Amino acid sequence: MGVLLDNLVTFLEIYNKKFKTEHIKEDIKYWEYFEELKMTTEQFFKLFYKTFDYLEDVPFIDEEAPTYMKKLNKVNDLFILTALDPNYRNLLVKQLESCQIKQPVHYKEMI
Repeated sequence: MGVLLDNLVTFLEIYNKKFKTEHIKEDIKYWEYFEELKMTTEQFFKLFYKTFDYLEDVPFIDEEAPTYMKKLNKVNDLFILTALDPNYRNLLVKQLESCQIKQPVHYKEMI
């Protein structure tokens, strides 16, 4: 299991602007970083979904991921799991394709 898009930087840019802070990616030490930022899950998701308004600027987490995914998908059924609101699914597919990750070559299905 892994992450494909690194939206933490974009999230922090939005967070910093809203709360007039200067957090950077290196400040975040835990996966559930909303707790570090003293946010409720509701507050977090409200800001988190705003990152998808800037999806084309969200960097890919690892340049080699398409290569690994293609190899894995040849011998396994590789699925992309997302908790995204269905309204953002097409944006996500478009962004993955811009990073050269395409169904069915790199993954079997997005669920």
